[in-house]
Amino acid sequence: MDQRRIYLDNAADTALNPEVRLEMEPYLLEFEGNASSVHHFGRMARRAVDQARRELALLIGANESSVFFTSGGTESNHALLFGAYLARSDEGFAQSPSQGGESANPLGHPKRRHIVATAVEHPCVLETCSWLEKLGATVTLVPPDFEGRVKVESVLDAIRDDTAIVAMMAVNNEIGTMLPVMETAASVKREFPGIHVHSDMVQAMGVTQMRLKDSALDSAAFSAHKIHGPQGVGAAYLREDALWVPVLPGGAQERGKRAGTENVAGIVGFGSAARRLRMGFEERKEHLRTLRDRLWWHLSAIAGVHRNTPMSEAADSILNVSFRGFKSHQLLARLDLEGIAASAGAACSAGSLTPSHVLIACGRTVEEAQQSIRFSVGERNTAEEIDEAARIIRGVLSTLRKDG
Repeated sequence: MDQRRIYLDNAADTALNPEVRLEMEPYLLEFEGNASSVHHFGRMARRAVDQARRELALLIGANESSVFFTSGGTESNHALLFGAYLARSDEGFAQSPSQGGESANPLGHPKRRHIVATAVEHPCVLETCSWLEKLGATVTLVPPDFEGRVKVESVLDAIRDDTAIVAMMAVNNEIGTMLPVMETAASVKREFPGIHVHSDMVQAMGVTQMRLKDSALDSAAFSAHKIHGPQGVGAAYLREDALWVPVLPGGAQERGKRAGTENVAGIVGFGSAARRLRMGFEERKEHLRTLRDRLWWHLSAIAGVHRNTPMSEAADSILNVSFRGFKSHQLLARLDLEGIAASAGAACSAGSLTPSHVLIACGRTVEEAQQSIRFSVGERNTAEEIDEAARIIRGVLSTLRKDG
């Protein structure tokens, strides 16, 4: 017998929208063409890529020339951080041809090898920082408060004379907390104009309306599959005058910022998803907020359930809760058997029994972190699904208590 399944893991991945798929299909089935080729087929592919770039630029409030495509949010974060670090830390990279030979050390420091990041960053950012440490970087992680917020003043206090980069995510992927990215970027640039300010904005798409070209941010990372676009496609925002060097050489694609043949169909899908999100932004936010709050209304009536997601200034789609007395991996396994998909944190850490670094940084005990589950709703979820999911969760908890 087929079992009805309820997908509540939209922070990990969202289903490809049927309209997006239809726009991608011609570039999968009918049209050949490398977007770098000068013949008819290549020009068709190039027009499709450029149109998608326009759609994404409109969504994030950026100039088209500031956007280049990648394979996903992880590559975008990696490339932007590595490129900014190399441009400031090594005299061999001090002058980037794409930046007209601008000095790598505008404040006069010979080499900059210090990075400031928040302790709640996505693993791809934290692991990139770890790799940069192997190249000589030193890293300061700024701790959050109990709800995952990081104060602007705390970031400023962590900056040193040799700081090269400040990295702060916009929306935390595990508990949904919105961080003061724009205020932090403005404060950093006002006091330390030579520092590169970067933001992982993968979870922020659909949460906040952006005007990046009017902000103090130097760079930001995005991913298509968080907004009902295809997997394996990302984008990077890089301010035109930002000091940065490419880290994937080998071709002139994406204006020399990222070598490699463009994934035309995937990029078209990203552009289509960006347009859909922009046109229905407020309606989508209200739908997600209603579903998330409905789920919390159900769960808050259960004894031993505690909310980790802040009540305000948080993503409309994410609800992270602790079930006292139950290990999250055991509870998730039972929920999966009952047709409910959720997670214990970042998808890249799925299967790991290591407690969430985000919750530990926010002051939870190891036991509390190991009892936490992230539910994340999407535009395809319904109120009926939320009610059914809550009923199933209650039943699973009751069964586990009896078995325990």
